[in-house]
Amino acid sequence: MERLWSDLTELGKIGENLEGGRTRLALSDEDHRARGVLLAKMREAGLEVRIDKVGNIIGRRNGTDNSLPAVAFGSHIDTVPNAGMFDGCLGVLAGLEAVRTLNENNIVTRHPLELISFSNEEGVRFPLMTGSRVATGNLSLEEAYSQKDQSNISYLEALRKGGLEPETLEEPLRRYGELKAWIELHIEQGPVLHSSGENIGVVQAIAGISQWLLEIVGRSGHAGTTPMELRRDPVIGVSKIALEVNRLAREGGAGVVGTVGLVRVYPSAINVIARRAEMSIDFRDISRERLEESRRRILAYVDETLKGLGLTYTLSERARLEPTPMSKPVMDAILASAEKMGASYRIMPSGAVHDTQNMARVTDVGMIFVPSRDGVSHAPDEWTEPKDVEMGANVLLHTILQLAF
Repeated sequence: MERLWSDLTELGKIGENLEGGRTRLALSDEDHRARGVLLAKMREAGLEVRIDKVGNIIGRRNGTDNSLPAVAFGSHIDTVPNAGMFDGCLGVLAGLEAVRTLNENNIVTRHPLELISFSNEEGVRFPLMTGSRVATGNLSLEEAYSQKDQSNISYLEALRKGGLEPETLEEPLRRYGELKAWIELHIEQGPVLHSSGENIGVVQAIAGISQWLLEIVGRSGHAGTTPMELRRDPVIGVSKIALEVNRLAREGGAGVVGTVGLVRVYPSAINVIARRAEMSIDFRDISRERLEESRRRILAYVDETLKGLGLTYTLSERARLEPTPMSKPVMDAILASAEKMGASYRIMPSGAVHDTQNMARVTDVGMIFVPSRDGVSHAPDEWTEPKDVEMGANVLLHTILQLAF
């Protein structure tokens, strides 16, 4: 446990600021430094390390029968701006600690093992989950290389800036049958486990997502002289839609959440009826059928409501991901490991997206959650207690053992 905690602390100092957060956007100088540290630790643990053409880092440990598909585990080490030190990094470094523990106990699994750190999971500098999307055939290498950040630097240029020349790197695509399973240990990033006092979450499904950006146009006017019945106020449209998103999510039941996280009004003045408003809609559900029905109802409500208010609108879909159920064999192995370790646990959904969502395209998958204090994540005060880190790492280790023999 001391070694794992030391690794988390060491990695957390890369990109650290005076507020106690750290910023390691994908393929930034800070990320390349962190990647170098990880590579050294993986090689020191005896892993056969390779980097693929999209920047994913893979460390392989041979089994007694290397013709068998590998059991893979890991996460990511890039961060959002001003992040905590656990998101993603815990899964990678706990996987590394599992390998060290096997080495020290002279345990050789039947299946080979692979520790994977995916590039650009967070999607801050470049679009979301580039590494795992390319690895699973959900994004072409050419599309990945052409992605650009706000400074117009391409993904390919950012790779090369860190000394990674694609011509010398491995092919990234993983095919069905190469891997027996994928396991990702992650902080919950929500308040459920911390509130309940349980120390392990066994993920049953990762929620699907629908995200839209909506621009609503009305007519500007004087706040004091325009009668209410003659107004075409886009803010009223925003308000009605926000309430409807909230109502649909609350009525949907467990595993359903809806959020309006962005609202902008133009002109933004206290005594002026707005001419134009922008808003976002984010709706998530672990049920494919229910999510599809919610999509239909939201779009119908937007159209009917805004037309009824005399407003025009433009709606663009920002993201659409289907729900991803976890695989029963991997879930069963996680549950058995949690019980063996005496963990208190619950079966629960993940509302956040993870690389596991893409890995489900090529293998059986499962996720292990540990508590996030007060549900805080993507912030400097993101925190998981050492005892919960240790329990999560032990459940991961025993899950690997169950699947790899």
